[in-house]
Amino acid sequence: MSDVHTWSTTASNNNSAAPNGWPEGMAASSLNNAGRELMAAVAKWYKDDNGTLVTAGSSNAYTLAPNRTVTAYEAGLKFTFEANHTSTSTTPTLNVSSLGAKTITNQEGDALTVGDIVSGGIYSVTYDGGEGKFKLISSFVTASGLVPFAYCRVDANGVLRSGSLNIASSARSDIGKYTVMLTAGVTDTTRTLTLVAAEGGIFASYYWESSTRCDVFTRSDAGPFNSVFSLLIYDTH
Repeated sequence: MSDVHTWSTTASNNNSAAPNGWPEGMAASSLNNAGRELMAAVAKWYKDDNGTLVTAGSSNAYTLAPNRTVTAYEAGLKFTFEANHTSTSTTPTLNVSSLGAKTITNQEGDALTVGDIVSGGIYSVTYDGGEGKFKLISSFVTASGLVPFAYCRVDANGVLRSGSLNIASSARSDIGKYTVMLTAGVTDTTRTLTLVAAEGGIFASYYWESSTRCDVFTRSDAGPFNSVFSLLIYDTH
């Protein structure tokens, strides 16, 4: 069956020959095939938007192979994906189904900040047909000019999962207590690090390993003591 983004909002127009539609007077023997095709099309659309897609590519050229069959860019095409690497440019691109690289911008169509896309981060983009760009409609960035210093996602056992920008290791020392070690310590004690955590619990503390270095962050859960969580550290000096 044709994919969700090609369907009409007028019910009577979705009358292509089975199993690609539901024509008037269709044979009873075609109903099961049409129903299954419908379920498959909805599943493809769901998986293209639930964050399970992972980009490929390198440098600042991201590529994406969606579940849906996309033969042309059109206004409103939306995808949610995990980034396979961190952007180092203000003009990264996304190439979907080998249709051609399109610049990724912020919601206003302006250039991104270096590091707006972080390895292991989950992002949603939608295609602006008028501007010919993908616009980033969700990200971890919370304010203009903030560049992530470190990022990771940790499971209930303290094991690093997706994302590991500037993260050396993590461990769960006790129920609900996690320690994350940075690969490169922050050596300027005048700088301020802002921690953003998600998915259960809060960070109770972070501390300087010595008077000149900050390497370790400790998290204690306030709620369920077995949650997966994400940590994003911004250098806001």
